[in-house]
Amino acid sequence: MTILEIDQLSITVNNKKIVHNSKLLIEEVGIYGLIGGRDAGKTLLFEWLSGQLAPLEGEIQITEKKQEQLLQASLVKIKPLLVNLTIFENLRVLCSNADSVSEADIVWYLSFVGLNQSDNRLVSALSKAEKYRLAIALSLIDNPSILLLDEPFFDFTIEDFNMIQHILSKIIESNIAIVIATRNEEGIRPLCKRVFRLAHGKLQ
Repeated sequence: MTILEIDQLSITVNNKKIVHNSKLLIEEVGIYGLIGGRDAGKTLLFEWLSGQLAPLEGEIQITEKKQEQLLQASLVKIKPLLVNLTIFENLRVLCSNADSVSEADIVWYLSFVGLNQSDNRLVSALSKAEKYRLAIALSLIDNPSILLLDEPFFDFTIEDFNMIQHILSKIIESNIAIVIATRNEEGIRPLCKRVFRLAHGKLQ
């Protein structure tokens, strides 16, 4: 089963090709790495894949001769979280399919990432790792086929890393593929079924 196939993708920012004539093929559920240096275009690629390509300064154009995004991809981001609401309130307010999500569903997703619905702390009081776990829950509640993680382990403790790794294992068991973008190949290679590289505008 092909989960994601991209062919001849180009992303241009201010007349400069950040990604050009690139291919990506994911055929099995698992964890995949996307390695690239700073400003290599990893975040732009993820935002495009998830349909969240944010306008930067200047004009962004995406062109592709052939592109098949066969299944929904969800980009995990802390930024959209509402810092003056609790973890439960965040999922209730921010999930895109709120009308079809019950309180029991929210409790289940919070438990899945190791958070407690009875925790009445505001998001502003959470640690970075707790916020990231909440962001994962928010992405999962939309039932994606691919989860995109952009530098997920930066500045985490060993305990935080182990917790996130455990959550990723459960996500794979739920038949959701994961792509992790990072500059730290050594840190994620043991987790990955395959590692792709984005360098000089090319995916390899």
